[in-house]
Amino acid sequence: MLDQIDPAVYQDEAWRLGYLDAERGRIAAARGDHAKALPLLQQAEAKITSGLGETHADTWLLRLDRAELLQATGQTSEARQLATQIRTQAATSIAPGGAVEARIEAVLRG
Repeated sequence: MLDQIDPAVYQDEAWRLGYLDAERGRIAAARGDHAKALPLLQQAEAKITSGLGETHADTWLLRLDRAELLQATGQTSEARQLATQIRTQAATSIAPGGAVEARIEAVLRG
């Protein structure tokens, strides 16, 4: 279904294509295709960051998806580093005791 979306729709804001990459990456991860998911999440993060900046919530939420994927593939050290960065950069946006905080803490616990 995502492949049916014409990228030309986003020609004026190409960074929005990152959302398509993100969804493709999440689907690949959910299917257990981690080798396909990781580069898609990285591409999505790069595109969305170029449009929204480093501190936007969508940027760090994508990083959290990537941290969880890294953890799932046994790259625990890198996953923890990323989770620590996210927690630091997005501290004012993360609700204490909320779902995002729980996700970050799960990565940090490894």
